[in-house]
Amino acid sequence: MSIYRSILFIFGLALCFGAPLACSSDPREGAETSGTMSMPLQTTAPSGNVYQLRSASLSVFAAGATTPATTLTTSAFNEPSATLTAPLAVGSYTIQLQTPGWQVVRVDPTGTGTAVAATLTSANPASFSITSNQTTNVGFAFDVPGDGSIGFGGNLS
Repeated sequence: MSIYRSILFIFGLALCFGAPLACSSDPREGAETSGTMSMPLQTTAPSGNVYQLRSASLSVFAAGATTPATTLTTSAFNEPSATLTAPLAVGSYTIQLQTPGWQVVRVDPTGTGTAVAATLTSANPASFSITSNQTTNVGFAFDVPGDGSIGFGGNLS
């Protein structure tokens, strides 16, 4: 009978000490490993004039990457509530407004848009970071005739 007691004792030790180890979990497990990049495509100047960024292609690169993590495009049409968003892994990125092709359009109260001669004045590409479970606002600044500097989004350095 002593061999059976030894086996039971060893089995009991394994249950007492081994089970908690086997059931322990990585403290990072379940933690968010992504966030969201966001950029509104409409802005209002201090004068009250409304502008939209249209027909744009934007490439998002992870730090040090040569291939975009994602490429986003905007419509050529009036979309007052449009915002570009993309889920991205936590980390450092750049966003590049591809040229040529983009247009800044002044939108009148009837919704009719007129392209304006806008000059990109912010960094291109622009750097930003994605934080776990957070939305990061990114954007670009332009100089437009009659209104001066306008910005689409945040982080306009």
